[in-house]
Amino acid sequence: MTDERKILLQEYILKQISDLGKTVSKNYKGNQLARTKNPFLCFSDGVDKFLGLGRSIDSQLGSRMQNIIFYLSRLRYGADCVPNIVVVNADIATLQVSLRLYYTEGTLLMNNFYANKNPCQQKIYFNQTLSDAEAKAVIGTKLKVDIIKDKTITFSATQNIVNE
Repeated sequence: MTDERKILLQEYILKQISDLGKTVSKNYKGNQLARTKNPFLCFSDGVDKFLGLGRSIDSQLGSRMQNIIFYLSRLRYGADCVPNIVVVNADIATLQVSLRLYYTEGTLLMNNFYANKNPCQQKIYFNQTLSDAEAKAVIGTKLKVDIIKDKTITFSATQNIVNE
């Protein structure tokens, strides 16, 4: 990995960790209220706060690690090898499998995406078709339409693969 990519990765990791702390602090009271009926929170006041905070950090940390791994994979292999959307269509009769990959090129910075969308998320659809507009909506980019790229890979499966 080049020094430039290492710096990009380091900056991204530091931002994810910083955002983790901000999000956990900001959402702490709301998360505690949402867990009032959780049986594990029937302990004393200090323990319930610790358990609730630990649960929140654990959840956030898993999501942040997924983002970091996705980002690292994009840096290492390129956007077309780490797509945001994979549409798998299989025709069992002809043993033909088609993969349509949708991805965004360029930056994965959160400010280029709508608030409820995660640019480091991957979705997989089976035996469906997506229009370009639907793919853009799923990915949630605010960027130009031509930033969404797609690539189709088609191959024949063998009988052994289908039966296993």
